Amino acid sequence: MKYEGKTKVKHFVDVLMNEVGVENIAKKVKNKQDKMKIAVHYGCHFLKPHKLKGIEDPERPTILDKLVEAVGAESVDYMDKNLCCGAGGGVRARVPELALGMTKQKLENITKAGANIIVNPCPFCHLQYDRGQKDLKWENKIPVLHLSQLYGLALGVDEKKLGFEMHTTPVKLPS
Repeated sequence: MKYEGKTKVKHFVDVLMNEVGVENIAKKVKNKQDKMKIAVHYGCHFLKPHKLKGIEDPERPTILDKLVEAVGAESVDYMDKNLCCGAGGGVRARVPELALGMTKQKLENITKAGANIIVNPCPFCHLQYDRGQKDLKWENKIPVLHLSQLYGLALGVDEKKLGFEMHTTPVKLPS
């Protein structure tokens, strides 16, 4: 079959924001996540290339912040929020010490801002933050959640079904 270019692929974050909507999400929340101070990480490829994806301005994004706040959590601003986590562009595979240095810088800034959770929409960024804390021997463990896991918690999905046991950094949720 020849592809005719009629299928539009959308990121699930784009669907949540622009088709479901923050107000509708907030109405469905069963477990308000008001103890979470979340450092969102957009990642290098979620919003770029902007001309192709057109989700939001990649230089001043707010979409993840709004989606995190829709479930009652606080989105914490931190220095160098839009910088790479260290995994992108093959850095993790080619120059692991550089990748971990980038991760360490981000974790230091996230810690200084007082966040108690990191949330991202990218599995590779998730791996870098989750596994990177072990590789760095990071003492101030910060649980890393994929946005879908945060939404699972907020919508009442049993924690045992969210895959937290697969994380390298233990998922200890704020109480």
